[in-house]
Amino acid sequence: QALEYERSHVPSLQGFLHWLAAADFEVKRDLETGQSNQVRILTGHGSKGLQAPVVFLPDTMAAPDRTPKLLWAEDADGFALPIWSPNRDTDVPISAEARGLAAEKRDREYHRLLYVAMTRAEDRLYVAGWGTKRVTTASTWYQMIKDGLEPIARSEGERLVVESPQKDP
Repeated sequence: QALEYERSHVPSLQGFLHWLAAADFEVKRDLETGQSNQVRILTGHGSKGLQAPVVFLPDTMAAPDRTPKLLWAEDADGFALPIWSPNRDTDVPISAEARGLAAEKRDREYHRLLYVAMTRAEDRLYVAGWGTKRVTTASTWYQMIKDGLEPIARSEGERLVVESPQKDP
């Protein structure tokens, strides 16, 4: 389907996904068929336990920045209490602490998913992203990967290339 789309449309992931959603055919969700020449489009959550020779991470420039409005705080006995706090301006000390804990949990999951995404690649990993403004935060996947790999990468224009040739067994 990916090749068919590319023959008749301008290639783009967003356009391809829209085309798939509007199509009148079945999209198979059996991820371990073992067939070659397949394209699998997965989320970080959906890719757990799967690998592919080539993996693209196309959307790496946005970091999560929201916390839920319904927060949970523990009382002195360890019982979870719901707290409604629509924004930081309405926080009291207990909701501010609960908001901080929720943000830490969100960030831990974001980092865990980065690990999952990067370890899906057997041979090649392509990290890409685009934005309408300069990314200035070190908390995006793109920036974390760039900062981590830059010391061992070689520069090819706008690209960083890290090679780790595999030896045949």
